[in-house]
Amino acid sequence: IIDISTNGGGYLFLLFKIQALISKDGQFIADLWDDNSGAIYEYYGEYDTNLDGDVDENDYYGDDFNFYLLCSDASFSCGNAFPCYAKIFNDATIIGEKSGGGECMVDSHILPNMFGIAHSGNLHIGRYDSDTRKFNGFEGGAKVDISVDYEHYFDLEYLENIIK
Repeated sequence: IIDISTNGGGYLFLLFKIQALISKDGQFIADLWDDNSGAIYEYYGEYDTNLDGDVDENDYYGDDFNFYLLCSDASFSCGNAFPCYAKIFNDATIIGEKSGGGECMVDSHILPNMFGIAHSGNLHIGRYDSDTRKFNGFEGGAKVDISVDYEHYFDLEYLENIIK
């Protein structure tokens, strides 16, 4: 069980690494849609997670474990995209509550006075269907496979019993 119930989002490239780590082949895939230009960007690759110079079966765990992601409505942005991608590519089971949504990458700008501004950007995180030429964003949140009330989120015995 990976607890992302309080993951409010963050760094997209870390999402790629975690996606590769739970995969069956060490790879990640993510699609971004720029709502200003209409352009679709597909990011894909693989990670040498153990830093031995080789991407091999020692870098990922999708064949070794069944992954369960514990989500809540506080799982937002990348904390929302991770269970959506994990469901699509890794057949992970989503438990808890539906994730909170949020599908836009955060843009940040450093001003000349060294103050920074961070805001929701124009790049939406989701999945592009090349057959229908439609982008499906993750704003609606990750659907739950096994519902868990928040009072049980930290009861390891309860969680273990529901996934058996």
